[in-house]
Amino acid sequence: MPCQVHGARIVEAGPSSEAARADGVISRDAAWAPTVRTADCVPLLLVAPAADVAAAVHAGWRGVASRIVPEAVRALAARGADRSRIYAAIGPSIGACCYAVSRTVAEVLRGAVDGRGLRGGGPDGSVDLRLAVERHLLRAGLRESRIWRSDACTRCDGDRWYSHRREGGVAGRQAAVVGRPLND
Repeated sequence: MPCQVHGARIVEAGPSSEAARADGVISRDAAWAPTVRTADCVPLLLVAPAADVAAAVHAGWRGVASRIVPEAVRALAARGADRSRIYAAIGPSIGACCYAVSRTVAEVLRGAVDGRGLRGGGPDGSVDLRLAVERHLLRAGLRESRIWRSDACTRCDGDRWYSHRREGGVAGRQAAVVGRPLND
């Protein structure tokens, strides 16, 4: 598992990825299951069974703004995946109900998500990062029927999930892992 830095870099899983600074991991090797950690950011798992490739992505607002989601889809396609046959799972993360952001962050994201998933006016608003990730997946060529999305809010449900915001930056982390894909 690489050192996550809230960017858009994707690395190949393996011994060298352990020291890498990246927010996505991709693998065709059954010995290396792509894994990311989250505590409010969106965990995204991608699998292309026919191409025998999978990826795990840590998508916070900076990663979404840096377009990590389309970069991950591009990385799978570069390894032979048909974009329309990729499956995606968007895991539990902070919901728009709890993700208040500054006007600056909202403006940065507005361009990345065409304004969808942004709410509120005045100095602050909220962001639906899961919706932003889903929109990026659809624009990258995935079929809506192959995208699963959790509605669980990590900040609202302290009995089930860690939350960086709820716990003041000293939260544990959930791990999102995707194993080697099986044949279609």
